[in-house]
Amino acid sequence: MNQERSIRGLSPLTMGHGMTEVAMQRAAELAVHIAHERPDGKSFATAVSTNFNENIVVYAVSNDMSLAAGENLSVGLESPADVMDAWMNSETHRANILTPSYQQIGVGCFENNGILYWIQWFSPHTTSQVSTQTGSIPTDVGVKTLMDHLDLMVDSDTIELDVDALVVTAPLYNRRYLATLRPILPEIKDAHGNVIATVSYGDPGSGTIRLRGVSAGTATVRLAAYEGQRDGPTMQVTVNASNVNRSVDVIPTSHGSLSVSCASASAGTKVTITVSPDDGYEVDGVIVTSAGGAPVDAEKISEHRYIFEMPPEPVTVDASFLKSVDPEPEPALSFADVPASAWYYDAVAFVCENGIMEGTGDTQFQPDMTTTRSMIVTMLHRLEGEPFGGTSSFHDVVYGSWYADAVAWVSSPLINIVEGYDNGGFGPNDAITREQLATFLYRYAQHKGYDTASTGSLSGYSDAGRVSSWARTAISWANTKGLITGNTATTLNPLGYASRAEVATVLMRFVENVAESSSR
Repeated sequence: MNQERSIRGLSPLTMGHGMTEVAMQRAAELAVHIAHERPDGKSFATAVSTNFNENIVVYAVSNDMSLAAGENLSVGLESPADVMDAWMNSETHRANILTPSYQQIGVGCFENNGILYWIQWFSPHTTSQVSTQTGSIPTDVGVKTLMDHLDLMVDSDTIELDVDALVVTAPLYNRRYLATLRPILPEIKDAHGNVIATVSYGDPGSGTIRLRGVSAGTATVRLAAYEGQRDGPTMQVTVNASNVNRSVDVIPTSHGSLSVSCASASAGTKVTITVSPDDGYEVDGVIVTSAGGAPVDAEKISEHRYIFEMPPEPVTVDASFLKSVDPEPEPALSFADVPASAWYYDAVAFVCENGIMEGTGDTQFQPDMTTTRSMIVTMLHRLEGEPFGGTSSFHDVVYGSWYADAVAWVSSPLINIVEGYDNGGFGPNDAITREQLATFLYRYAQHKGYDTASTGSLSGYSDAGRVSSWARTAISWANTKGLITGNTATTLNPLGYASRAEVATVLMRFVENVAESSSR
């Protein structure tokens, strides 16, 4: 980020400890609600808090809301470099990064179910400008006084459970104070008073403790200022059998690879399997087996992805691959409702042969059926090779549904081809109009870097005035490219619903007139 600022002659930003703690809080909140509003509906700026304590030197930020001047967020990207590329290619995010008046930044990253949530917080002030209490560390602090100032925090958000192991994260808020003293040693006892583990913190003030041999039951976490210290604060940690994560073990395979969305999960969790055959091979089958030997149903949700519900015991995941056989030549279309003389016959054959569309049954295509938003984004997703897009936050998109991956991909911050409605929904079953179809294809073409500069006049159509203002550029481009022409010689019908036959024709023209011509 500072490299980008330096290129433009801007001063570098400094990292603020208090700002970073707030950024971490906001990153965790994104896992619940992906927006610049917090899960309770309040502005992101309300996350600013104070963290002062008597005689303690701390980094803090003020309740002055002007400190929270900007926020960048991103979901699903896997590295800081990817996040910065995405932000620098977004006008609003880039504006925050390059605002000359900003002086300090906080950065947060939170992982939930394998998905990373990223936050940048910006402020025109520095910590030294807003801290109103500095204090000093007394020279006669003893162990008992130290323990009075410590706060051991263990709650459901800082506990991870896996097979026969409990991981407890125990942060201490007075970090600057602890940095002047000897390392802190946590001591862990089981319910019978037996010491399970004592591990020193690498970074004074925070650390992670791993307990072996703990499953269901209760353990005592005690914070000690020195090894063997007995009167430090304690916290009881109860582990419920139903919450214990069980391992998801992947068996190595030949002629392909497979991966799972998490290495361990609690009962009832949805686990996604991704299979990738080597060149010349195809997936023969995916087998999920519980530790007791019982098979676990795995539902196929796309060509290379399966999903299953975690049972209350560990599982193994295996896959087999077969050498691909050159397919027999495809016969003529077998759809009873697509006669060879139909104007859309070639288009239906094209989209079916290229895996963009399918029939509604073995012998039916239903060319006159109206298409929906979920159908169109699924077709674009197939055109792109069905990339993984993470998860979406739309309240009307069901996890695991046939269109969920496509909606997540087209609406992800980096792709942003299709947006949802102001009510937080996507409207997967809403019928799509001809001007909406043109807009989807226009934005997909922009994402692919295809030519979108070619536009023409719509004055030859008597109903050109009915084109919505937000769709005018897109439908003009689609008309110029020959994708969407008039229903008649003089009418464009922009608000009419697009049938499956029309969509098949438009997609065939898009591949031939836009995609293939752009790659030459």
